[in-house]
Amino acid sequence: MGGRMMTKARRGGTCMGGRPKDGRRLFATVLIDLLTLSRIPLAAVFCALSLAGESLASRVALFALIALSDLFDGRLARRLAVQSALGAILDVTADLFFVTTAITTLCMLGLLPWWLPCVALLMFVEFVITSLAARRQRGERAMLWYDRVGRAVAVALYVMPLGALVLHSVLRDSAYVAVIGVSCAVVTVLAFASAALRVKKVLTSS
Repeated sequence: MGGRMMTKARRGGTCMGGRPKDGRRLFATVLIDLLTLSRIPLAAVFCALSLAGESLASRVALFALIALSDLFDGRLARRLAVQSALGAILDVTADLFFVTTAITTLCMLGLLPWWLPCVALLMFVEFVITSLAARRQRGERAMLWYDRVGRAVAVALYVMPLGALVLHSVLRDSAYVAVIGVSCAVVTVLAFASAALRVKKVLTSS
């Protein structure tokens, strides 16, 4: 009888202890998702400051906050084992929002070519479509399928707004136009190369 009472008590303790654990996981998931989504209002402020012509230091500080949120949300999710398909989608969406709005803002200011935000949007659409196709045809388990060239392009697009602002502050107009023109052309070529390789892999695997 005493042994049964002890066993029930332990089982009850385990069950009762499971709820707070699940609650902590949910709390951690929500906090990490909010950290991810914080990039959207921060991106809006970054664009507003750029249009208002505020100091470069303030925009660099905002970019640092955006980059830190992007760096830590994934690491925290992996460390706490709360990765989810929704979190991955939110992460990519927040990154896309920042990239497209920031680059479009600098296009309005004449600091970046008009086609660059179009490249970012097309790359996102291709990324989603080929990721879904890879899950169905190649048996990929991950919600999103990444490749090295695509990652490099994504990083380049991510830092392009900050790089353009810094270069514009230190280079003469002619030198700035040349450097930005070459950089954007290289990023565009790599983006289309990544898309072509991904589509080819999906088609060949089918």
